[in-house]
Amino acid sequence: MRSPDDSWVAFVQEEVRGDGGYVTTVDDIVRLVRRGVRPTRENDIFAIEMHGHAEYRPVLRWLSSKKSQITVPNTSIVNFHKRNYQGIEIAVRFDPDDPAGRQQFLKLRGLDPD
Repeated sequence: MRSPDDSWVAFVQEEVRGDGGYVTTVDDIVRLVRRGVRPTRENDIFAIEMHGHAEYRPVLRWLSSKKSQITVPNTSIVNFHKRNYQGIEIAVRFDPDDPAGRQQFLKLRGLDPD
């Protein structure tokens, strides 16, 4: 998805990783790249465990040329989130917006609330 000023591209890439045994993880990585520049790990701005389910995939939206929004389900496990990348603010929105439900979801998994 191109930024409003056409200088950035934000996109989601699914990555499947295995440990060589019985554990396989599926993550969605959001990358933010200047137009015409080849993406690298440096461009990773957000990641969630999504377990291969399309309904958990992040939805990207530009709010302005300097602000991007990533929307994910309230029951998502966020692996990392850069709040700012090269002058672009990255906001995360959980859907539905239920902070108490999110805290309960994270506590049940032994994770600290965001």
